Amino acid sequence: MSMEERLISLRKGRGMSQLEAAEALGVSRQAVSKWESGAAVPSIDNLRAISRLYEVTIDHLVGNEDASPVLSPGPDASAEPEFPHAPAGPKGTDGKRTRELVLCLICLLVAVILVLTAVVIDLTTPQEEPEVFRFDDLICEDWSTADVREFHMDWSLPPESAGADAGREP
Repeated sequence: MSMEERLISLRKGRGMSQLEAAEALGVSRQAVSKWESGAAVPSIDNLRAISRLYEVTIDHLVGNEDASPVLSPGPDASAEPEFPHAPAGPKGTDGKRTRELVLCLICLLVAVILVLTAVVIDLTTPQEEPEVFRFDDLICEDWSTADVREFHMDWSLPPESAGADAGREP
């Protein structure tokens, strides 16, 4: 008997529809249909979930004829089953994924707040205008002792003297 035939037999033996089996496994009905038609193969996590749902071993599901078809009760046989309505995958992944998502969102929010704070501080801090000197004002006896860190020369004439010097030759 093939795995597809075993899946159909086990599902029908439990009196379940493909939709009910899909909901119990936390997958789509189309996934169950593909597994039963042989168009797809369940993942390892889904095989584990199927084996728990139908109470058979994975070996039995995949066609190992020597394997016992029935799961033997484990040490936690009294524990409540993870199914129905549990998503496929390792136990506890949803809580961990949710915590990781919340942590990422908090970090993103803190980063946005820091950037906005820096922008607001920059916009509210008065900017100093550079000190402008006219060339005539720069009289210094000894330039070696002058405290000149930066010296930018602007050769444009101020608007008030532009007309007065226009006719003057150099």
